[in-house]
Amino acid sequence: MLENIAVTFLDAIGEGLLAVNDAGRICAVNPVACALFGRDKDTLVALCLNDVLPGALRPVAGDARHSGEALEPAVSGRTHPLRAKRTNGIEFSVLANINRVDASDFRGFVVVVTNMSQLANAMQLLQEQAARDELTGLSTDRFFFSYLDGLISRGEDAELALVVINLADFATINEALGHAFGDLVLHEIAGRLRAAAGESTRIARIGGARFAVALTGVRSARHAMSQAEELLWAITGKEVVLGDRRILPRAMAGVAWAAGEIREAEGLMHAADLALRQARRASGGESWVGVYNPDMARRAQDLLVIETALMGALERNEFSLVYQPKVLLPSRRPSGVEALLRWNPPGRPPVPPDLFIPMAEQNGLIVPIGAWVIAETTRFAAEHMPPSMRMSVNVSTVQFRDPGLLDAIDAALHASKLKPSRLELEITETAAMSELTLAIEAIRNMRNIGVRTAIDDFGTGYSSLSYLTRLEVDKIKIDQSLLPKDGDERMWQVLNAIIELCHAADREVLAEGIESEWQAERLAEGGCDKGQGYLFSRPIPPDALRAYLQREVG
Repeated sequence: MLENIAVTFLDAIGEGLLAVNDAGRICAVNPVACALFGRDKDTLVALCLNDVLPGALRPVAGDARHSGEALEPAVSGRTHPLRAKRTNGIEFSVLANINRVDASDFRGFVVVVTNMSQLANAMQLLQEQAARDELTGLSTDRFFFSYLDGLISRGEDAELALVVINLADFATINEALGHAFGDLVLHEIAGRLRAAAGESTRIARIGGARFAVALTGVRSARHAMSQAEELLWAITGKEVVLGDRRILPRAMAGVAWAAGEIREAEGLMHAADLALRQARRASGGESWVGVYNPDMARRAQDLLVIETALMGALERNEFSLVYQPKVLLPSRRPSGVEALLRWNPPGRPPVPPDLFIPMAEQNGLIVPIGAWVIAETTRFAAEHMPPSMRMSVNVSTVQFRDPGLLDAIDAALHASKLKPSRLELEITETAAMSELTLAIEAIRNMRNIGVRTAIDDFGTGYSSLSYLTRLEVDKIKIDQSLLPKDGDERMWQVLNAIIELCHAADREVLAEGIESEWQAERLAEGGCDKGQGYLFSRPIPPDALRAYLQREVG
């Protein structure tokens, strides 16, 4: 039985095995050896080792231990390259390891032979697999960077541009439509990029839903931007469809034109990433291309200083709150206020909220900052606002993801003794739709504890009323961009239709950014419930709000 197991084991080994006696004659082989030398077993065991591996064994002069000329391995104890012969006389390269065996039932040599061409093919296959992203077939980031470094080191970067493309809302696609559909999207986008850029253009998937394209022959930054826009249009111009699931992809791109000035791939990637950040800020949710310029690097350094200062701002009590009143229409009696966060670092100018709040969302600081805002605003509402008025607080999807949000709200309501119905949480339309499943669950959780919710900035994102029945919010806040600045009757008709549809869905409507009397009057005529804007009051600090409420409410 053990002998059978040994034979099976030797036959299964991937290298050629030969047993050779003291006379140099082959006496046993495995199937791999037969295939390697192109001979069947009976033919191969009738040959000497030197017939198929010339020079593998050599005579030992003066050795009279055995009849005939004694032999020794030319490559004993170590693996060496040799030339081997097949039946047709064709030579090929192998690696051979020859060792002497002196056993009671066998004296001679054991030879292990590996086909170098097969080994080289296997190594090449492994390298090709390592160089290709398994899902898309594009280059991996490691080999893509090596390619860029090669171009730069050879001085071929004067007309080189790097485009970094990021698919928007990819996490939402995976969450809402499944990972299989997400994989299809990536595969489809890769194909569209190849078709648009050409097979000779090096393209890589550099992680997640990020792609990189190395453009050559680029004459200027404008030329690079034009090519990037063509790539963006190629991947976003039509839907990706799988059965009844479909999306129209959105993407942003950052472009860095080397122009012989950026001397390493890492620097080029950093420049493209900076341009991509600019594209995200400027996109407004649409596909967009940003082009690198040196000012971006200086701005990035400034932002790093601000982000570092932000780390300890809450502990240093550097945040404050201002409040903008909301009024009933047409009476204009105050119905509530919206709390707005401000940051005034000591010794520095105030930092705009649209700068530091995205930073806080990215590094997670928005969670403790948001908890502080909720605690401060509920306390202020309970102590200084009439029972008929509500306090509105903005929250982000980062806060909605935080499992501690409900506990923070409950603790704030308990400490302040404010009725839950007097607290209203606002989430922007774009944020709600970018993570719809999360928003639906979070809004339902708020409703369950009696806290009201509102969609903020309606009209800046998806502008779809179809999801109102899915988002169980109490209020829709119409963004000021939808308010006509003049007597455009068609726009007023559209706005009135939106108000009617919101009311049909049992949603209260508030218009933001009201600046003129005639806007307030037309909104009231159209049935808008509430208004907010500079016409009624700018955002004001707590002391000024108390005076305002005393004057307007009594």
